[in-house]
Amino acid sequence: MICATASRPWCIEESVADDHPVACADKIRVVCATRHDEEAFRTQSALGRSLALYAMFDFLERHLFPNNSAGLPAVYNIALGEAKDAPRVLVFVHDPIVIGYHLIAT
Repeated sequence: MICATASRPWCIEESVADDHPVACADKIRVVCATRHDEEAFRTQSALGRSLALYAMFDFLERHLFPNNSAGLPAVYNIALGEAKDAPRVLVFVHDPIVIGYHLIAT
């Protein structure tokens, strides 16, 4: 079932099995593990600087793992586990990536 609306164009709900429906998320959470501390991420990394431009969008969340030295699978599994109780569209992104406005606006 597609539950996309003008405010949630990314939302697709489908049943994996009859007793295991996939929840439709109201928000997008950008997940990033970085070796930067929080301030350096925000001011020096491409992702941190680009996310600051979209702070006004309440549907876009940021989940940062600063000063990270753990492997990405461990960090990403934490984010996946947290999404079980609060469904989100999760976007796993490395910190040298820029999120352009056209990606958010469409």
